[in-house]
Amino acid sequence: MVNQSPGQPQYQYEWQNPTHRSFDFGKVFGRAFSGVFADIKPLLIGLLVVGLFTVGLSVMTTGATQDMVANPNNMDMGTFYLVTFGGNLISLLMIVWFQLIVIHTAYAKFTGDELVGQNVIGKALRFTLPMFVIAFIYSLVCILGFYALLIGFVFVWPGWALAGPVYVFERKGVFGSLGRAWTLARNYKRWILLFLFVLSLIASVIYSLIAGLAVVAGGYNMFDPASVGDINAASPRMLIVTSLSAVAGYFIYAVYASGLTAAYLEIKDIKEGGTTLGDVFA
Repeated sequence: MVNQSPGQPQYQYEWQNPTHRSFDFGKVFGRAFSGVFADIKPLLIGLLVVGLFTVGLSVMTTGATQDMVANPNNMDMGTFYLVTFGGNLISLLMIVWFQLIVIHTAYAKFTGDELVGQNVIGKALRFTLPMFVIAFIYSLVCILGFYALLIGFVFVWPGWALAGPVYVFERKGVFGSLGRAWTLARNYKRWILLFLFVLSLIASVIYSLIAGLAVVAGGYNMFDPASVGDINAASPRMLIVTSLSAVAGYFIYAVYASGLTAAYLEIKDIKEGGTTLGDVFA
């Protein structure tokens, strides 16, 4: 951004201005975790819903897979693939819904606006489908761009990362939110990329540890083929593994949602002097 204020020194870029505040990486990173627990009640409700669905889907798909292996000639493959696809689609929608809950509650904590934190379950549900479309476009372009000389990784991943909070709090529409996110990220993509990269590394470690503990708690020995092979979809051991793994996964999703909300507020504050709370929460 060029400084065009009359009577003031002219800077080619805003970051050259000595009064310009830099991106506070430490604050944003800390908020990524603190914002997850901004409002425990809707978080637990969301976690309970998605957890029950995840366990139920796991039991259903694992049982169907076992039946297919045991009776391959009697299995209706069309029904099997339809159920699997439908279950995975609903799982993705639930991930988006859960992250929207965290986006609202984290925003309410970071800004101190109590209205944002009211009826977040319903608000999140209302935004789920369009947010899913944004997430699908974002993921598709990132994946395709990754194979095109890492363009998706370097530019699109940080460039559209803020589209979620933008859609929720600025009501720009699907493509408008992607465009607005790109504008906000301009000159700050390196910080967003670093934030996402570090968060991904930590998230991988956290998930691996919890998933590993889940396997141990379930009584499975990864070095014993008989133990691993003796998997019953509805057994208490399998339910323990599935439940703990689901909690770990959704915690990671929540951290991303909280962290990107914090990054959105940080960059918006730097560029535009703070966040205006209008009537978008009515």
